[in-house]
Amino acid sequence: MTFDVSPEQTAKLVELLAEIPGVSRMGVILSTSYPGVDRYRSALERVAASRQRAIRFVEVRAPEDLDGALATLRRLGIDGLVVMTDQVMQVRGDEVVRFATERRLPSVFGGPARRFVEAGGLMGWSADSVAYWRQASIYADRILRGAHPADLPVEQPNTFELVVNARAARVLGLAIPPSLLLRADELLE
Repeated sequence: MTFDVSPEQTAKLVELLAEIPGVSRMGVILSTSYPGVDRYRSALERVAASRQRAIRFVEVRAPEDLDGALATLRRLGIDGLVVMTDQVMQVRGDEVVRFATERRLPSVFGGPARRFVEAGGLMGWSADSVAYWRQASIYADRILRGAHPADLPVEQPNTFELVVNARAARVLGLAIPPSLLLRADELLE
């Protein structure tokens, strides 16, 4: 089992942020240590171009690179932030949420995203963790019943959730478009 999603699914982050009024120049925090990072970058660029949005990438490799990345984002003149959650964000993601809030930037976090939305990020789109763990328990049951792990197929998530933070929208002075509200699996108040 993997929590990883395809580049095309990750590009959904740009689609979601493009729906927020006033977002035309997006910054993306991207870990260059992430496997297949160039495919993800290409997918994000394609979607941004199709939505007529400018996109700028700021790269990090390790948690200690985040301070420089945030300083770069301050200079770029962005009006929205896409955060692909990886090991760097798991360690320092709360700082990114604070940065986005202080700079009044609408933000969208990739998975696992819920904790960043609960901490004040505007949106999160990621694999549904309940469905993921349910499938993992099915795999564990099969193994305990004698199946060999090597015989089980590798599965990617197939159930996703969109979580929107209405409180963060109010702090940012944003009206969440009805199209996002209708698709949200959960609206945090």
